[in-house]
Amino acid sequence: NAGRLHHLVRIEQPTKSRTASGDTQTVWECFADAVYAQITPLKGRELYNAHTILPEATHEVTIRYTPGVTSDMRLVHRDRILQIGDVPRNLHERDVTLTFLCIETT
Repeated sequence: NAGRLHHLVRIEQPTKSRTASGDTQTVWECFADAVYAQITPLKGRELYNAHTILPEATHEVTIRYTPGVTSDMRLVHRDRILQIGDVPRNLHERDVTLTFLCIETT
């Protein structure tokens, strides 16, 4: 199914940083760059089923298995930001792909 993974995304993780005034702010750092993904907008029955897990879900994303991806990370695809909204699913624990629901943010 490699042909379905045709979008290049960057996976970013949040880190805390201090500003010059001493305040804490969240800075996004690259966790993995040039990751191929399948990005599917949710509609109809898929959207209804996804909303039982994550009410704000807008997309389902599948990537090749990448250890360490968590639900507090986000994906950047071109100028779009997709916040990972649920725990990545590793189908049958086979370490082949990860699938998760995302929320598109601005």
